[in-house]
Amino acid sequence: MFSRLGALVQLAGFVAASYLYIRYLASNAGQASPSHEPINLLDYCATIFALLPSLLVLGHFIAKRRRSPRIHIQTIQEYLRFRENIFRKGRHSENKLISQNFLRFQDEKELDSLLRPRPSQYLVSICALALCFLVLSIYSDALHGIRGTLPDKGAGGQFYEEGIRGLVFTGYGVYVYTLIVILHRMRAQTLSTECLLGAALRVITMMVIGFMVGETGLFLMHAMHATSNVTSSSSEVDSSAMVSSSMGLVVYFAIGAFPFWGYEALREKARKLLQPKASSEKIPLEYVSGLDEMIIERLEELGVSNVQHLATYDPVLLALRTNYPLKRIIDWIDQAILAVHLQDKIRFARELGIRGATDLRHLYADIQKGRPTRYFRIFRQRYCAHCGQFKPGSAEERARALLQELANRTQSSIESIHAIGAKLTADIHVLLLGGLQRE
Repeated sequence: MFSRLGALVQLAGFVAASYLYIRYLASNAGQASPSHEPINLLDYCATIFALLPSLLVLGHFIAKRRRSPRIHIQTIQEYLRFRENIFRKGRHSENKLISQNFLRFQDEKELDSLLRPRPSQYLVSICALALCFLVLSIYSDALHGIRGTLPDKGAGGQFYEEGIRGLVFTGYGVYVYTLIVILHRMRAQTLSTECLLGAALRVITMMVIGFMVGETGLFLMHAMHATSNVTSSSSEVDSSAMVSSSMGLVVYFAIGAFPFWGYEALREKARKLLQPKASSEKIPLEYVSGLDEMIIERLEELGVSNVQHLATYDPVLLALRTNYPLKRIIDWIDQAILAVHLQDKIRFARELGIRGATDLRHLYADIQKGRPTRYFRIFRQRYCAHCGQFKPGSAEERARALLQELANRTQSSIESIHAIGAKLTADIHVLLLGGLQRE
């Protein structure tokens, strides 16, 4: 009851703040408009749109604050018993996963506190997001001459005019991206305070980057050269005229609407300029099939920023924190473990029907034990018996031929593929994933 009342109070505060901003911040004439004049809705668009994402989140919080978890206390208890059996079978009972004690909830209330943040956390994150977009609306009004003005530097124009233009149009782009993220999280029931605070920080970061791009002309000269058919004699056009063109505005908007691409492009520019020493490369999450940009952003909120982090995460704990289905998370972690060993060559394994670490583990185990492999079905679909590439033989020989083909495609030795299989066979985490897949 208190949380809903607090949300309603904040809603009233938003309405009051927007009214005071519109009513008492005078237009460029220096006075409030007379009451008999018709209202110009364009004067209020920036403020209304600035509050829209926060009002949308607030409405979602009031209407459906409780998130329906896919995993409950009973499921967690069954999972803990299942994991202990796996440890006992694998003789690794001393190697307990980090999350085992964490998952031992006493009651439903403790689980609910993990899945549902406190009302004060929601209110603070909503206020932070609204404040960032209100700052954007102030600069937008000043740039378009609706309310407020930019500092004038005399006959030469205005101070930081192109930087402010880059800030505003980059803010427009990140505004669209933020709305898409919020709607996606609402549908997936994964809207969290971390998402809202991350969105607020992203808005600030991208506006600063847009200001810097506008002032320095970074990316703009290359974009103008690639999309225009200007002759070499016209290459001495003033830079300020070029960046104020429509192409420059499109570049600003694209940087905000695709923040990951914009950030990576900036990193590439900095890497070419500074030439840092080579370091160990992190394997990006894009190597895992099924992870799109929205899911990757959700994982990064939990500190899972690359494949190495995902490969060592407990599947049930990740399902609790993200509210994604457990089977889907098991598949992601299974692929991530194999990607740690094969890196960008994992696509060759997928072409052979080896999707994750458990698949390669089963192949290696079947070869070692001489049992018929369950991957003979996939093997026969991929390799026709009449093509003459592989001779008919036992199931063990066919499995060996499949791993040999994987070694050839990845340009690795068969010994290294067998070493990966042996390591996966002894990995208790892979054994746990295999048991969960069978369940």
